[in-house]
Amino acid sequence: MTASANWSVTESITKALAAYTPNSAGLLMIALAQLFFASMSLCVKLLGQVDPPVSALELVVVRMAITGICAQSWILVHNAFSDNKIPNPILGPLHVRSLLFARGFVGFAAISALYYSLAFLDLSDVTSLGFLLPVVSGLLGWLFLNEPYLPIERYSSVVSLLGVVLIARPPFLFGGGLAGQEHHISSSLGQRSFAVAVVLLSVVGASLAYVTTRAIGTRAHPMHVILAFSWCSVVFGGLLMKALGEPFVLPKSTKWCIMLVAIGAFGFIGQILLTLGLRREKVGRASLGMYLQMVFALLFEKIFFNSSPHVLSVVGAAIIIATSTTVALQKDKKTQPSGTLDEHDKLVQDERERFARLDYGSLEQRAG
Repeated sequence: MTASANWSVTESITKALAAYTPNSAGLLMIALAQLFFASMSLCVKLLGQVDPPVSALELVVVRMAITGICAQSWILVHNAFSDNKIPNPILGPLHVRSLLFARGFVGFAAISALYYSLAFLDLSDVTSLGFLLPVVSGLLGWLFLNEPYLPIERYSSVVSLLGVVLIARPPFLFGGGLAGQEHHISSSLGQRSFAVAVVLLSVVGASLAYVTTRAIGTRAHPMHVILAFSWCSVVFGGLLMKALGEPFVLPKSTKWCIMLVAIGAFGFIGQILLTLGLRREKVGRASLGMYLQMVFALLFEKIFFNSSPHVLSVVGAAIIIATSTTVALQKDKKTQPSGTLDEHDKLVQDERERFARLDYGSLEQRAG
């Protein structure tokens, strides 16, 4: 079967799925992105066990350099073969460059904190804490985008803190016997507590990244968002490595080198899916698709580390997921019914349809 035929079949399947779930395209993209992000986190954790270990900043620089090269290449190829060229292919539109820079910087801070925490916490614990995102992003959306901040969101933010405590299990509350029982984690109690705090900072950074992505909206191409994130991470990550005196470690094993490249590939694909998904969903509802990452994290943890999460971590994760789901569903009830779109919403809808038809398939055909 030719590449063109392959794309026709794919397009037919996509249209069939869209007919079955007409309003879930963005949610499906976000859910699929979680598989790639979970795979990327697994590679990060495994590379942290190499002797000598690869630092979190190096992983950020490598991953985002690969992502940036892929995104920039995509834009250049697209502009070379398409009549619908992407303007300002490197820096993005002038009127949103400050927002693109802000998106890149907070994204760099979030991913650096996330990668650091994976050295001291289980995949499932880090993933569970990441589910605080809709609670935090709801607050930030209210502060910066004037999105409604419902009373249930305020209550959920308080209740979710209990889940954080159960996952962190600070020794001054639980004693030394319950923290860090996972047999493949060698972190001390202090390192574990600090790593949890770092994850929380990552959640704040990720929430700011999502809010700025929504603020940018349709005023920039999705690849501009990815490029800003990539190059800010490469520049700031490289400068921080230099300032901290961290060496650049190249794993000697072929398997580790492949895994290093895979981090960039998984991150690039996941970022495309996530960026496109966020353009189609509100901050709250978008969080629903992210819960699948917990399933992938638990599966990878069992397969690669033969480990199961502590019972208190499971309870804490359940509390966080429950509060996040409540927030997302309540926000979903507030969405505007179809048929009552104002002029701006119609323009946004048209733009979303244009991006859905944008020939990602064209590059796929040429690559095939």
